[in-house]
Amino acid sequence: MTSRLLNDPIDLSAAPNQHAASSTNTLQSYFQAVFYNDLLSREEVFDLGPNTVGYPRVEVRRIALTVTEPRITVVKEVCNESVYGSGQACSNFVPLAADGDAYDSYIYRITLTNEASSGGVQRAPAYDVTVTDRLDPSDLAYVQPLASDGVDNDGDGLIGAPDADGEGSISDNVVRNGVAARITFSYTHSTALRRINPGQSVRLYYRVDYDDDAAPLQTFTNAADATYDSLEGVSGHQSVPQRPNSDKGGARVYTSQQASAAVRIIPVAVQPKRISRLSNTPPAGGSSTQAVSVGEEIEYRLNTLLPVALLRNFVIRDELPRDCAAAKPRSSI
Repeated sequence: MTSRLLNDPIDLSAAPNQHAASSTNTLQSYFQAVFYNDLLSREEVFDLGPNTVGYPRVEVRRIALTVTEPRITVVKEVCNESVYGSGQACSNFVPLAADGDAYDSYIYRITLTNEASSGGVQRAPAYDVTVTDRLDPSDLAYVQPLASDGVDNDGDGLIGAPDADGEGSISDNVVRNGVAARITFSYTHSTALRRINPGQSVRLYYRVDYDDDAAPLQTFTNAADATYDSLEGVSGHQSVPQRPNSDKGGARVYTSQQASAAVRIIPVAVQPKRISRLSNTPPAGGSSTQAVSVGEEIEYRLNTLLPVALLRNFVIRDELPRDCAAAKPRSSI
């Protein structure tokens, strides 16, 4: 006896955008029935199939279903741990952190979500998820080792040493050698990334220290995307012969849109200029105008906030009034 299931109108390995497409499947079975003929004292073989009288009607052998596909969205954020708290509990994850300098510690969060439904149709699970995070090409970012940074990098609920499968991998984590680091989180070492059901999210974390050569207002942008497929494991529950990914009958492979998060080093900030001492007149306190005597000496204070960053050709300039008498400047930094 042999049988086969015919898929009539849709090719599941075709181009994307098959979500919510209709598929009609018809079972057509072929049999060989063997009878022993007592009159002729021999076996007789009969081929039975869809054209045989009494074969089940097409309506009984046909089933319609809706083909769905997963859709992973990626959201990337960063938090300044030196300001908002440590680790996964950091309280201000944002797309752009512009409130710190290279001396601060930053933690990045990547949130992967499989869309729950589309057009009233539930999405399919996403299998074998791999996330690639590319750090800023300036190569001034050092990624803290994933096995010892104290956070659950790959979303599997395990931290550091207890995670026998590892937390992820980092390529070229050497700062200022011209090759930016790349972080990979894969289903091969994370149970959370083996399957993401519709409506489910997985969060990944990693820490970065920026080199002190970072300049004021310099922006560092890290970008991540995810690849995933439509079958569990290598080939799902297919029978032999199993087809490779992207082949007809094999798993369909998807790539998410890229998401990025940025850190911008704070600028050099100059605070309001103040009079700190007068040789004769009492200070006016909070008044914006200070009355002075002719020939009186005035001591000004200039405060400048410098980020931990690379500064070259640094100059502080204070322009005196055009008709002002000669000044005797004294400064200290």
